[in-house]
Amino acid sequence: MSPTGSWGSAIPTRAVSIGAHNISRGVWQTPDTVQTLLTYPGDLQVQFDGTFSNARHGAMLELMGSDATLYVDRGRFEVHPERGRGRYQEVVLGTGPRGRDFYDRPDGELLHLTNWIDCVRRRRDAVGTG
Repeated sequence: MSPTGSWGSAIPTRAVSIGAHNISRGVWQTPDTVQTLLTYPGDLQVQFDGTFSNARHGAMLELMGSDATLYVDRGRFEVHPERGRGRYQEVVLGTGPRGRDFYDRPDGELLHLTNWIDCVRRRRDAVGTG
């Protein structure tokens, strides 16, 4: 969302985050488990939970609103409406199980790694980040 988005600002007014090294101690610096809560102007609250300690849900995000929940992974979009607020919809871009990290159509892993290497070589931001 841009700083002039419908919620007034892309900068949260409050932020709280905790993280831990449950399985990655000594492997990398970034915590492998994190919980974050962000509050934005206009009564928007965002909660983020991430972990490499458990793969139950795979690589996915859920955006929960008052009318529906939007499920997103690297090859699928699903709209789960609240009761009486519409119908279930999905778009599946590849094959494989829900929550899979990359799909085969297009080859998401190849696209991701190719973009990363290109950014390093050209010293520029990744596609879609500015």
